[in-house]
Amino acid sequence: MSEYKVFDNILSFKGNGPNKDYLVSPCTIQEFFKDSNKLIRIPDYQRPYSWTKKHVLDLLTDVKKLTESPNSSWFFGPIFTVKQSVSVEETDLLDGQQRITTIQILLRELSLFQFYGNVNFENDPSYRKFAKAADACKLCLTKTYGIDNKKAIFTTEETIKDLFNQYIIDFDEVNSFDSYIKQFEKFDIDLRKAIDNGSKTAETIGNTISIIQRFLKDNYLNFTDSSISKKLDELYSFIECLLTKCWLIEIPMQNHQDSIQIFESINNRGKSLTLVDKIQYKSIIKISPDKLPLLRNKWKSVYSGLIALESEGDIKSEDDFFKVFINSISGDDITKEEDFLQKFEQQYLNHGDDQIIKFVDEALEVIKFYSIMNNWVADENDYIASFAVTEQPKIRALLHLLKRTLAVSDNCRFLLFYLVRNVNFTKSQNNKMANWIWGLIKYVFIEEVLENVKSNTLRVKIMDIINNGIPLDNIEKVRNFEIQNNSFYKLIHNNDNSESKFVLYFYAYLKNHKVLFSFAPVQYKNSHLEHMAPKAWKSGWSDFAYSNENILECVSSEIHNYSNINGELFLKELQSKETLELKDYVTAPLKQEDTLLEFIGNKWILHAASNISASNEAFQIKKEKYYLKDSIIKIPSNDQITTGISNYNSFSFKDVISRSFEISNSISFNFHKNWNEVD
Repeated sequence: MSEYKVFDNILSFKGNGPNKDYLVSPCTIQEFFKDSNKLIRIPDYQRPYSWTKKHVLDLLTDVKKLTESPNSSWFFGPIFTVKQSVSVEETDLLDGQQRITTIQILLRELSLFQFYGNVNFENDPSYRKFAKAADACKLCLTKTYGIDNKKAIFTTEETIKDLFNQYIIDFDEVNSFDSYIKQFEKFDIDLRKAIDNGSKTAETIGNTISIIQRFLKDNYLNFTDSSISKKLDELYSFIECLLTKCWLIEIPMQNHQDSIQIFESINNRGKSLTLVDKIQYKSIIKISPDKLPLLRNKWKSVYSGLIALESEGDIKSEDDFFKVFINSISGDDITKEEDFLQKFEQQYLNHGDDQIIKFVDEALEVIKFYSIMNNWVADENDYIASFAVTEQPKIRALLHLLKRTLAVSDNCRFLLFYLVRNVNFTKSQNNKMANWIWGLIKYVFIEEVLENVKSNTLRVKIMDIINNGIPLDNIEKVRNFEIQNNSFYKLIHNNDNSESKFVLYFYAYLKNHKVLFSFAPVQYKNSHLEHMAPKAWKSGWSDFAYSNENILECVSSEIHNYSNINGELFLKELQSKETLELKDYVTAPLKQEDTLLEFIGNKWILHAASNISASNEAFQIKKEKYYLKDSIIKIPSNDQITTGISNYNSFSFKDVISRSFEISNSISFNFHKNWNEVD
């Protein structure tokens, strides 16, 4: 290895006071890890490892570029640590976790490279130099204490600690292709188990390992027998650049509380500090020392919970969660990061330890509610079990309907967070919680489906509800809403698939709530909205054709049978449409947004694979092929009176109209029922 240090031209100095030398100095990657008195660990409150493929490839590419410029170097950035004293080994990594974790994986893979392809490198003249570099990588990964007592120099966050230690320590003993394969198979099994158990961090680490392996194989294992030396020399150069030409400045702090001012000025090559990071660090700095361990553990739980929510698709990001959370405090509708921080400080941070703990506890309560909602089918759901036995099926269905409501209305998350903040998970408040959920769902149904309120307008209305502290079971709009006097056109004719699914879920809850928890969660998650008569109507549905006059005549004769629909208004709206007739086509089917195909009466929710397998078949084939299978999801159910598939021997445009009226009329008739009065 070269003796030249890339930072030799940097000015070094002593501190201002006598007898004080600041322990801030530049060091290479190799020196940072080989420090004889350092074991680096991630504090348990830190966010998990989350680098993307782009981050990893950027790092690898930057190191490779160094091999093409002999006199260049790469400043890796500052690394902030906490160490109680010079003599203590344990060093907490405050900033730089993403970079350090990735480099540790890269070092491990470089040490294993010679076993990737069962290639005999040892007879090549360049092997000895390469092997020495690979050993240098290993020395940056583990320390040996006595006989057979190895420790990883770097320990990642707690949720993945054992698996990562296995990756670092156990692979240290690999010395042949066979032992590599054996160890890799064992590690891969454990990695898959962690991923299957919901560890997003394990998945990210697995992805990073795969990205690095592919990069090394593509760049250095792609050779002929005559070019082995050349590739080994190139890889040696890559390792040397990583270890000796990449450098950083470690800034060791004596305690965690000293770090917040530094954190807020950091913007490195990794992930910039998020809003959540800043809130967390501010709370850690402000809290009393005796409450700090408790707060750290709570933040650890917050990060774990947010990973689960993001994986489930419930939130867009950590920051997204806390922006909704802070806006749900008093309905301020703020958007700028500095305003979110100011709100946090004014409402919680500046009012002592109890308020700081309260903030994190409230966030954990929201996370807990999502977990309850996402496990609406699970028998071990303690919250559902706290209801009376007769009410448990209905609360299961209600929670599932709420999940569908959140999918159709991004704005209603503000109301959900507001709900959780104001109602406790106690048995005495079970009925209140359910009433508030039902009130929230009905409010979204009115605003989003029936009245088609624009997103920005609805957000303002929701913030007004929160600002005025209105109970969600007593929203005036819901309480006084005379649904039968309003337009039903958007409910019946809706081009938005997500809203149409919401309508069918809402109808199912009112008429046959058990269908909302009778199947496996994965079936609901992967279900499709099926159009019974398809847009490719000319093959199996040619007799489905109709004219505008046919529709108006059918509606005029049918509508008086449905007393809970404003038939006169609906007919007037229908007459104003230019045409509802099917669009003709020659080869490729056309979109049919303005036709009868988009009426709610032409729609079902079905098992995805089954829907795909018979999407354009004729009615009888569809019915025989999968509608009669009890094991797959169907909403409404086959035997649902008047709207289930069992009621139809054929399916014409008249059936679409009458079924649309039946669904709409039933929703109108049952709309003001309590949550526990549904069928």
